[in-house]
Amino acid sequence: RRYTTIYWDVEDLEGNCTTVDFLIKFSERVREQLTPDQILRVRFKRAEFRDDPYAAFEMFCDDVTRLNLGKAILVTIDEFDNLVKIIKIGEARSIDSARGLRPDEVLQPQVLGALRKMLMKGGAIRLLLCGLPDILSGARYDDRLFGLVHPVEVGPFHPEDADKVVQMAERAMNFPAKVRAYLYDATGLQPYLLQLVC
Repeated sequence: RRYTTIYWDVEDLEGNCTTVDFLIKFSERVREQLTPDQILRVRFKRAEFRDDPYAAFEMFCDDVTRLNLGKAILVTIDEFDNLVKIIKIGEARSIDSARGLRPDEVLQPQVLGALRKMLMKGGAIRLLLCGLPDILSGARYDDRLFGLVHPVEVGPFHPEDADKVVQMAERAMNFPAKVRAYLYDATGLQPYLLQLVC
């Protein structure tokens, strides 16, 4: 494998998640993949993230890159559209306030810029963002992820592929042919729905 993979479902991020919170959580997930010796060589201080989260995050990512890991770290962020929703809520709150809200008060759109910068440097950390059809449909040149996100459409399974998913589930329960036909019809062979049922 070319990557050490990390899966992070951000659907459960609270609406009051801040830039500081997000960048610390992101960095902690990456740190969990490092050996104790490597952890000692990567700068990670929560106080620095609270003082200047963008600089601390960039320093963290640069240090991880300097480790010269054998494999890049692939962070898969599922339900990324929830993160974008929290950012938009924060933008609205900032507009409503008499002053701009700080990174310790709101999840700022600049966090996307920090992720973009991390990717543009071509370092050891890569991203796979899942669940973003809304932002892709309205992407403009001035969007922070413009040109970095390459959509991959996941359509319905072919029946043969759906059979493989169901066969994996048959270790726990039986799916006779009639049940499979109903299951395939009810889910439209959509991977997520089929996986949810199985």
